Amino acid sequence: MINNIVEGCEITAKGNITIKKGIYGRRKAKIKAGGTLKTKLIENATVETEWDTIVDKHIISSNITSHNRIIVTGDPGQIIGGKILAVVEVDANLIGNESFTAT
Repeated sequence: MINNIVEGCEITAKGNITIKKGIYGRRKAKIKAGGTLKTKLIENATVETEWDTIVDKHIISSNITSHNRIIVTGDPGQIIGGKILAVVEVDANLIGNESFTAT
């Protein structure tokens, strides 16, 4: 468990990863979890999980691959920009935005 934020770094774990305050990737961060990733938000990062990716607030301009589900249902629960791939399910309050950022 990481109690603060994660910025432009690489993290790999065989199991679950929890990042309490979020990932601010600066287009450099690469996070790979052998289980589930739980975090507050993801911005400008690359994430791959063998199970679920669970995000409280939003995913912005990130590349997310989940071998199970991607869930973003907090407030606002948005996915804006980037590439999202889940084998089973993508669940979010809003996917895309009015400014036509490619999602």
